[in-house]
Amino acid sequence: MKKRTIVIFFTIICFCALSVTQTVKKANKLFESATVKYGKGDFKGTIEDCNKAIKLQPNEASTYGLRGDAKCGLEDWEGGIADYTKVIELKPDVAMAYNNRGNAKGKLKDYTGAIADYTEAIKLLPDYADAYINRGNANGKLLDYQKAITDYNKAIKLIPNFAQAYVNRGIGYLGLIQKEEAMQDFLKAKELGYTVPQMLFDMCQK
Repeated sequence: MKKRTIVIFFTIICFCALSVTQTVKKANKLFESATVKYGKGDFKGTIEDCNKAIKLQPNEASTYGLRGDAKCGLEDWEGGIADYTKVIELKPDVAMAYNNRGNAKGKLKDYTGAIADYTEAIKLLPDYADAYINRGNANGKLLDYQKAITDYNKAIKLIPNFAQAYVNRGIGYLGLIQKEEAMQDFLKAKELGYTVPQMLFDMCQK
């Protein structure tokens, strides 16, 4: 009797392990499908697959991150923020989640909140050039051009050929009425192949 009980118990354990494995496989396939759909710009399809995957694996941070990206692709900024927040709850050390949540907050004009998120991203990943330029942009929106320029300086130090950083820093210099410095940045960006609006050059001449 004891032997039979042990066999049944072992069978149950094996069945449960097999069931978990199958669930993980299904969730992974759904995530792969969602990734392909996201790459094709099918954001609604991405969200649908992510929803199904999350039901199977509710604690998989990457799925929430992908769903957040898709929601932002549909300009559902609040939905994106909710998903990035979930990623951060599950994995507090993911710098990209803070950066992306900052971007979504910026779209809602919560620039102070965005700056806080970019700062957290930079704390986790000090060489995160995109987070520096994004924080610079948010500082610029708050008309704090000096802080914006400091962030662009860091981005350029990390990536010397970061054309967008030169353009944005040039705009920051214009905000401080430093037209010569702005002109040099716009010329550098043009040299790097960036199409700088003529209007910015004209503003340096006024």
